[in-house]
Amino acid sequence: CKGASSYITHIDWDLRGKVLMVNTGAREQLFFEAPRGKRVTLRSTEIEKFGWASWTCVLGATCEGIWPPKCDVTDVNAATLTNGNLLATGDDFGFVKLFQYPVTGKFAKFKKYQGHSAHVTNVRWTHDNSKLISVGGADTAVM
Repeated sequence: CKGASSYITHIDWDLRGKVLMVNTGAREQLFFEAPRGKRVTLRSTEIEKFGWASWTCVLGATCEGIWPPKCDVTDVNAATLTNGNLLATGDDFGFVKLFQYPVTGKFAKFKKYQGHSAHVTNVRWTHDNSKLISVGGADTAVM
């Protein structure tokens, strides 16, 4: 895939394995067709309705509201979407946050949880979407 102006931070496949959604260190949300790697454009409404095998990307109009004021592109480390309506994030401030998806508009409402001593490096829903697992950085804890 060519066209990213910076390093890749997150990547997700659609359910058919035909489209890649990519986030970059330059705050880009890009889409590529597989297997050719041709860059394509999708509108926000298409992204929401598209079937994704996973959702770990933290950038784009459907995730705009997860970003706190005055933050860096590296401050939100992870995202995971459950059955299409609840997005969880882990950030450098030690918080796990839950948002209603899509998270459009700036500074969306959320529920905030803190259990790690420092930054949260990853979050994922269990296979049945009933529990959320978070991974801490400095504390190396899994909760």
